[in-house]
Amino acid sequence: MTADGTGSRMPTDEQLADILRFVARTCLEVERGLRPPVHLASLMDPTQRSIQPGQLGRFGGGPVQNDHIGRPQISRLTDTHIVATVVTRTEGDRWGALTLKLRAHGGRLRVVDLQRLLAVAHYRTPPTTRVAVPSDNTIQHIAEARRMVAAAHEATAQRLAELTPDAPGYRAARDLVRHWQRKLGELDRQLVGLKTRQQTRDHAEPVLRR
Repeated sequence: MTADGTGSRMPTDEQLADILRFVARTCLEVERGLRPPVHLASLMDPTQRSIQPGQLGRFGGGPVQNDHIGRPQISRLTDTHIVATVVTRTEGDRWGALTLKLRAHGGRLRVVDLQRLLAVAHYRTPPTTRVAVPSDNTIQHIAEARRMVAAAHEATAQRLAELTPDAPGYRAARDLVRHWQRKLGELDRQLVGLKTRQQTRDHAEPVLRR
């Protein structure tokens, strides 16, 4: 993908939304067994072209329809780095989200990270790994996870706002919004706990050296 689909300039939000919908459609078709993974890998950065186990889901659902892909939520971190979240119908009445990081380099826009986010209806959430001594990298990692979940929550909430209570998919979207809200609360508590422990360690170390 060239940065604007045709040239070297960064795409407008409308052009970027079209690119993201194309990537999301390709991802869904891979997840539904309609395309080989290499079709998705070709859209990714050359250093990230191996699709890791568990990175994508395995769903049925047949051909991907336009209404299976929600409106992308886009955040331009810098002139060359973009983060986006796209809500997608996974299978049946279930919805999930894709989070993507894109980078422009040499006039080309590539996906450097792609993750499938699902509600607990799809899988059992693994227990959170406890970190004995938090590091700056640990806090940064959780803060990044929180930002991605916040984007998924925003995208899902927008999807919910577009539906009436009797519309197909309303209950699934509502449950997914609640799931992201709970996840945000969990990540916030982790961040507060880690930062408190880090501050305690930073204050204690000079005393222990005396």
